[in-house]
Amino acid sequence: MKNNITTKDLQALDEMMILENWIATKFYLHSSNAKDDKLKKTLLEMGKTHLKQHEEILSYLEKGGEK
Repeated sequence: MKNNITTKDLQALDEMMILENWIATKFYLHSSNAKDDKLKKTLLEMGKTHLKQHEEILSYLEKGGEK
C-alpha cells in the first residue's frame, strides 16, 4: 500500500536521516578513539544501529512511501 507523503513529512524524514547519519558518524568516530575494547564494541554497535535507521528511511523514500 502506498502512502501519500506531504512536503512536511519529507522535511521531517530528511531531518531524521541527517540526524541518524550524524549520530552514526559520531559513534564511529568515538569508537575509533576508544581505548577500552568493551566501550569500542558498544559504540560500534550503536553506530551500526543508527546507520541502519538511516538506510531504512532512505529505502522507504526510494520505494515512494511503500512499506
